[in-house]
Amino acid sequence: MMDIAPKKEFYQEGSRSFIRFNGNPRMIIEIFKYVDREDAIKKAELFEIELRDIGLPFLGAETSDDKFTYLLVATQFPDGVPEIKTQQLANKMARVMSRMADWYYYTVLQADRKNISNN
Repeated sequence: MMDIAPKKEFYQEGSRSFIRFNGNPRMIIEIFKYVDREDAIKKAELFEIELRDIGLPFLGAETSDDKFTYLLVATQFPDGVPEIKTQQLANKMARVMSRMADWYYYTVLQADRKNISNN
């Protein structure tokens, strides 16, 4: 039987947090946490410039809870950089990133909140 990787997987490397997305396209999404939403927006704008300067598309989303705003940014593409040449593809990637933010909020953040309240 084939071993199938989960479509989304949360992991941490030191103090950094990531989501490994095994859909299409495969990507590594880094998660940044901000107290002030305005700081998250400014950082997203800087990310867009930095990523485009090195030839990567800016694929990002945000979610928030009562304390923080979380910025999710695709920073690596294991199978190569996706070409987003049509509005249809741009819409698809926006939906993927939006779902990723929802998944992070409901699966990771809410699970952490439940673990904290159970201890």
